Amino acid sequence: MVFTQHTVSYAGDSLKVYGNFREKAKTLVMELKQQGVQDLYLNGDDEILNILRLTCIESSLQKSYNFDIQKGVDQYQKIMQSVVNGN
Repeated sequence: MVFTQHTVSYAGDSLKVYGNFREKAKTLVMELKQQGVQDLYLNGDDEILNILRLTCIESSLQKSYNFDIQKGVDQYQKIMQSVVNGN
């Protein structure tokens, strides 16, 4: 019984974290689109980038294969800073 309670609690916490990342990704994508960004280069395969990648697809923000490396680094740092700071 205790194992089941812990499993349910863990699942609930995981969904909250996912929902939090998802909201941050939606906000970031909206801000990028407002700034005129039409495509975004995402390099990596961690869970946060996967959430952002799916959010970009949903909002019609395209993946780019030609991009400014510094701009890509700046975007990734902004994402990570937002996640860490809880903004």
